Amino acid sequence: MAGKIKLELTWIGKESRPRLEPRILLEDPERSYHAPHRITDHDIFDNRLIFGDNLLAHVSKGFTTLRPNNYSAPVGESERDFRSPVSDKHDIRKMLFSGFRKCLYRVQKFDSDSERRFAVVLENDREVIKWFKPARGNFQIHYTSEASYEPDFVAETRSAKFLCEAKSVSEIADKQVQDKARAALQWCKNATAHELKYGGKPWSYLLVPHDIISDNKTLRGLAASCTYNG
Repeated sequence: MAGKIKLELTWIGKESRPRLEPRILLEDPERSYHAPHRITDHDIFDNRLIFGDNLLAHVSKGFTTLRPNNYSAPVGESERDFRSPVSDKHDIRKMLFSGFRKCLYRVQKFDSDSERRFAVVLENDREVIKWFKPARGNFQIHYTSEASYEPDFVAETRSAKFLCEAKSVSEIADKQVQDKARAALQWCKNATAHELKYGGKPWSYLLVPHDIISDNKTLRGLAASCTYNG
């Protein structure tokens, strides 16, 4: 009986295989930003970068690059000077605003006129270095096991960094608003601990009633009365 033919795969460099070092990825708790405890049994706390055998992960950067903001507007709607008062405030979400000097984006949209006025405060304040309105997915601050939150504004001054939320007075006591605020406060505590370890700036969360926002305000002044502490 004829011998069986054995098939074997071959490729260039097969005989000079590199020596693989077995590695395991361990969590560094100081760099983890998940919640301090589980809320439900379905929460995932695995902080592994990759899954597999004999793999070595290399972290090349510890930040998220901002994505371009692609805004749409009704036909005939042109960019407006953000300092100009808006007569039809109900349609402000359809409007495009520009003319900023400190914003990380050339054009922004606002959900309310109080947000537009808050942008004026940030632009007028000499201590503010830069600011922007986060897009969906920039921060993902989880306030429930299934829902995440993006603050209205992120701002940096010469001495601190802020997450800012402008709300009508009637909304501030709302349960969801308070849940988001508590989650944002915890995020700020974690971020502050990390920043200060490496010579950075502290973070604070501001929950600002819309009726106190005016051109003559400063971020420091608003922080004095609107910093959320739980």
